[in-house]
Amino acid sequence: MAESRKRTRLRLTQLLHVSSFVPGFRLKPLKDRDSLDGVTRRPALSMIRTAFWPTVAVAVIVYFAGAAIVGQNGLFSLAGYRHQRAEHLAQLKELQTERDRLAHHAELLDPRHVDPDFAEEMVRKQTGQIRPDEVIVPVN
Repeated sequence: MAESRKRTRLRLTQLLHVSSFVPGFRLKPLKDRDSLDGVTRRPALSMIRTAFWPTVAVAVIVYFAGAAIVGQNGLFSLAGYRHQRAEHLAQLKELQTERDRLAHHAELLDPRHVDPDFAEEMVRKQTGQIRPDEVIVPVN
């Protein structure tokens, strides 16, 4: 208890020292310098009420900052998106090649001017008239 009073006295003397340098700052003197009966402490509930909304604001900011960095669409998932994009571009190129091949076959089977060699090849494949040892040589 005595140590606590020493610390309090030290704080009071420091405040008195500061008050002499700061204009407009006045410290109300205690009635009895040795006792702290005149000093009121702030209740804990009041401190909790005062700190509640700033704490909630900090928690919300931390949550959104964490989501922006580590979340499903955050900075750490950016490399994964780049990898997926490269895979999708390769798949797109394959599908475009397949589309071009099918478009060429559709042109060859156009009823206005059918390519006779291609038509014969298609008919033989569908009817099963191609033997396993037979090789079809394209003329194009």
